[in-house]
Amino acid sequence: MAESVGLDLGAATSAAARLRGGEVEPALVIPITDLGVGATTTRHLLESLAARVVGPDPLPAVGVAVPSLDAGARAEIEAAAVEAFTDPLLVLRPAAAAAWFCHTNEVHPHAMLAVVEAEETGVVVTIVRSRPGGMAVEGGPSGRVLPFGSPVVDAVDAVAAALSATGLIATDIDVAVLVGGASWLTGLAEGICAATHLAAAVGPEPRAEVAYGAALITSEQDGFGVGTAMAFGAGVDDAAGDTAGTGLGAALRDMGHGKDAPADPVGAGVGGSVGGAKAPPSSPPEETGGAAKRPPSRLPAGALRRAWPWRQRWRRS
Repeated sequence: MAESVGLDLGAATSAAARLRGGEVEPALVIPITDLGVGATTTRHLLESLAARVVGPDPLPAVGVAVPSLDAGARAEIEAAAVEAFTDPLLVLRPAAAAAWFCHTNEVHPHAMLAVVEAEETGVVVTIVRSRPGGMAVEGGPSGRVLPFGSPVVDAVDAVAAALSATGLIATDIDVAVLVGGASWLTGLAEGICAATHLAAAVGPEPRAEVAYGAALITSEQDGFGVGTAMAFGAGVDDAAGDTAGTGLGAALRDMGHGKDAPADPVGAGVGGSVGGAKAPPSSPPEETGGAAKRPPSRLPAGALRRAWPWRQRWRRS
């Protein structure tokens, strides 16, 4: 497993995580206003974030998280990453969050996850499937601007709407993974459980877990070099505003030094320090209908060790 750094440049808070020697060090989480001192461009912000987490050491492989819904922001970060780093790997935010959750928890090997990126003013919901080659985004990400009065209620509605838009019901999903800087993530997890009977989990570092996932994915892509770690399902291209073959991949082909991407590429997030993981709710009654739940099985967490003692089991009941 190669040494790597994962960077997540958020709107309000940015995070960076470093993996080396088989361990992930505690993440750096910093307000974007502090990070931006002396930095005037997205490239400078990324370089500043990387320098803060690496210090005087040589810069290892870099994974940069990019949004799945905002095509403009994604293109801007892609271009800045290529300018700032040698052979960066771009990772979709929801896929990074899903990858880290699957690594640090015991889940079904082909789990379907609803990744909920929640900030104070908006929420993005993306369905991600775990596959042998990594994380694949299923369908299109769904975003919603939240009102100040009842953000939790509207965020719960957004999750339900995202499931409906992809033709899924709660029993099709193994768990909703909540990340982001919203102060009400714990309440959102409880609301999702109550309203949909879908298990919802908030990790111990929801602002940083996308950066952890980006570092993890990048360490596992050793030898692939420059590339975009995105695996889109049907329908994402329209929702995200561009296809997996455009953006960075096209730019690298034009530059003439793009390396072959993995045969089954991986796919990306955002980072609130709130609560622990929510326990899965009891199974909904049979009369609610829907597909039968998949039996849980163990997903080996691999050789990666955390630099602090936290690992939990998560299984569907």
